[in-house]
Amino acid sequence: MLAKGYGPLAPCVTFLENLSDLPNLTSRHLLVNEATKHFLQKELPHLTEPSFQDIHPSLGNLDHLQVYIDRACDSVYPHGTGWSGSYISTVLLLY
Repeated sequence: MLAKGYGPLAPCVTFLENLSDLPNLTSRHLLVNEATKHFLQKELPHLTEPSFQDIHPSLGNLDHLQVYIDRACDSVYPHGTGWSGSYISTVLLLY
């Protein structure tokens, strides 16, 4: 028998990877971002004021939400967002 759960959070992670301000994003800024509001309204059209908690209860915790932001940032910028990460990414693109 399978344990009951809330399911995967794939739509949230994909959404985060497409944000233009991802390297500087914090969990508080994510909650007030217009793109976030649009995403939640698209994913949860039956709710008038959707929030991340409506997708998964653990997303009400800002620290937990920051983990997903960091994970998306690491997948988009695997070498980091500083000078060394920019240099490595540029060198890899050239070769």
